[in-house]
Amino acid sequence: MTTPSSDPAKIHPAIAQTLVRTIESYDVNANALLIQAGVDLDFQKQTSSRIDGGKIDDIWRLALEATNDDAIGIKFASHFRLGSLHGLGFSWAASSTLMDAFDRLSRYFAVISNVGKVRVKEVDNCVEVALVLPVPYGIAEDSAIDSALALFMHLCRIVHSNQLKPLRVEFQRPKPKASQSFDNFFQCPIQYGAKEDKLVFNSKDMREELSIANPDLARANDQVVIDYLRKHEAQHIVGKVTALIIDALPSGTPNQNGIADQLAMSSKTLQRRLSAEDTSFSKLLDEVRLDLAKKYLLQEWRSIGEICYMLGYSEPSNFTRWFKKNIDLSPAEYRSNKIS
Repeated sequence: MTTPSSDPAKIHPAIAQTLVRTIESYDVNANALLIQAGVDLDFQKQTSSRIDGGKIDDIWRLALEATNDDAIGIKFASHFRLGSLHGLGFSWAASSTLMDAFDRLSRYFAVISNVGKVRVKEVDNCVEVALVLPVPYGIAEDSAIDSALALFMHLCRIVHSNQLKPLRVEFQRPKPKASQSFDNFFQCPIQYGAKEDKLVFNSKDMREELSIANPDLARANDQVVIDYLRKHEAQHIVGKVTALIIDALPSGTPNQNGIADQLAMSSKTLQRRLSAEDTSFSKLLDEVRLDLAKKYLLQEWRSIGEICYMLGYSEPSNFTRWFKKNIDLSPAEYRSNKIS
């Protein structure tokens, strides 16, 4: 899969490893398909390398041909291992609610792929979870999209209940021959030929406290995820800008011109490339600051003054006003609520 930006699609090896297990469940020689797709078989022994997204799409296409089952993406979910995504799976499992879990998935989706995003939006009494790719429908294999939505649903059932059902599911793809398998898995109305690929949940289900929630464990695994992203997103424009913002903040508020200079490009080019990723410099700056502020405030040994400095603010009052504007709580109130 290619993208409008110059950054090639890269996929976490756990996706390919899960796909291999899925293919083998059909008694099909998965290694033969990997060789056809030009994938180095040694990737199965690795956990840190990334795989070309176009080759993953080729494996999906070959797998569909070999199995003649257009529900293979649905069956993918049951072969996924929770601990295979560098802390993201464990952060998910330790989340307080499904809404919290999907917020994490949205924030850290780059662990899975450096293209696309998960958009979580609440509408009336429903929560929509959409998989949004930066390419027109038809570029990515249908089975790959099926597998993503099925995996999201599978993860929900792991932490909530096997009986959990969405209100509905929407696919851009046409109705598959094996549509009964889709019905059996999602257990809700399914719309094909839709404008987006998404799951729609009842808000009440999404905000129900999960019995296995563990905020401390979730935060610890968030750090594992953050460290992974900083290492592997260095070649992705959003990752590059994010890393430079983090490094620059203790010296004051970074600006777009300065970051563009460090990337050896004009400010307009940086703006265009970030726009292609559906973001902007100011949006990234706010997101990085807010994520770091929340993390630092949970570290009780840090004073508000120190946190203010680490986030590039010269005056604690400016930091407090900005934080309260975003969270509706002062930094001290946020710390007290989260730690108590």
